Amino acid sequence: MGIGAYRVDWVKVVSDGVFSLLDQQETRLYDTGATTTKDLKAGDRVILNYAFTDERTNGQSSGFERNIRVNSVYPVLCGELKILTPPQTVDDLKNDPIVFESVWMGRNYLNISFYIDTGNRQHTVGLIKSPSPYPGDTDALYLLFRHDKNGDSDGYRKKVYASFDLSKLDGGIPKRIILNINPSNYRNQDIVVSQ
Repeated sequence: MGIGAYRVDWVKVVSDGVFSLLDQQETRLYDTGATTTKDLKAGDRVILNYAFTDERTNGQSSGFERNIRVNSVYPVLCGELKILTPPQTVDDLKNDPIVFESVWMGRNYLNISFYIDTGNRQHTVGLIKSPSPYPGDTDALYLLFRHDKNGDSDGYRKKVYASFDLSKLDGGIPKRIILNINPSNYRNQDIVVSQ
């Protein structure tokens, strides 16, 4: 027997067993099962595989609150945008390669999916605002995505999702972002992301 009809969405954790869809209404989802999310904290973003249950929350027919059964929870790395400040330079940052998959904007967040080759050490990633290397290009925000494998040896390939909140940028989020990465599978290191 399968899991039946289900959905997979990016959601924000509100509290243990309570999630908020990242839609215009911020629909609340309440887990009616035994799934535990105690390792997650309020504000974390996760990819949630779930199914709606038949009953509505509190017996109401509101479309903005739904009871669900959670099938699986996949954590998303969340990070803050850092600013590259002198005397630090781009050359000071670790830049181990990734296998790039995709990048997109969603609700003030820059989201990146990629693969890393990992053994037994924890890797770190970061997003850094840097001056643009393109003279005269004042309409775009230039960001560096950096990966540090912390001396880890290659083991198995792991898919990773990362999400960076850009809502606190001075002047708001520009219409065009240039993302600099170090991919092992992609020719161009600068990727343009448009809103």
